[in-house]
Amino acid sequence: MMIIIMPNSSFKLFWNIVIMIMLAYTSIFVPYQIAFQDDEGAFLAGLSILIDVLFFVDIIVNFFSSYETTGGREETSLKKIARNYIGSWFLVDLLATFPTQILEKEEDASNSDVNKLARLARLPRLYRLLRIMRIFKIIKVFKYNRWINKMFTKLKLNAGMTRMLQTLCVALFMVHLFSCFWFLSAKFSEFNPNTWVYQWGILDSGGIYQYSVCLYWAFQTLTTVGYGDFGANTIYEYFINLIWMLFGVSFYSFVVGSLTSIITAESSNADNLNVSHPTIPINHFTVLTHVL
Repeated sequence: MMIIIMPNSSFKLFWNIVIMIMLAYTSIFVPYQIAFQDDEGAFLAGLSILIDVLFFVDIIVNFFSSYETTGGREETSLKKIARNYIGSWFLVDLLATFPTQILEKEEDASNSDVNKLARLARLPRLYRLLRIMRIFKIIKVFKYNRWINKMFTKLKLNAGMTRMLQTLCVALFMVHLFSCFWFLSAKFSEFNPNTWVYQWGILDSGGIYQYSVCLYWAFQTLTTVGYGDFGANTIYEYFINLIWMLFGVSFYSFVVGSLTSIITAESSNADNLNVSHPTIPINHFTVLTHVL
């Protein structure tokens, strides 16, 4: 007997919530851990293994989960489900599931090249961040649940506002991600005197303070303020700065375009309402209704 997991089933809803919790942990804590924490305790190591196992289980679940075809029909053929999954998200999920902690050395090496190689070995964990894109696919699955449909109906958000909220969430996540990348750029250069961390004198500061400084850099670059207190000196810093400035320009262009679209749509709706229901002068209204 074939076991097909339908999008509106209770198990699928529960599993999607589990995946979203793991994605939230991955997107928020993993970049911070890679950039600001060299060692992880037994609890975090065990949690990483648990998440890797759950991600692997998610691959199996996807091979038995039906999907909606372009014609709006639910596909229940295991062969077609497998072909669709392998051709879309299977490779990304497989990379996200790989237990990269086995590549990390627990013993500290005195050679700087070995230390740099050990940090580079941790970078494959960033592949897991690609799974953030799956949140938007999970939202589509949530639309099959009645209580979620009612919640979105009560919010009464138009397409423009929904797009703006999604853009804001993406922007906040990118600020967090590039804040971690900014510190990581100095880390890859072994915190030599040319790096911004060394010049700012925060090499021995706590992780929270270092992260706050990185957030300050990310926000001032994104908002194009640029007080001039940050500068790029190494190749890694130039690279991160260039990508982040390009993102800032694109972000502003999208925000301005979206706001223009929302205002235009609201004005158009108001004009259509006035045409459909024209206002009647008050004196003419009193004559027709014999109020006075």
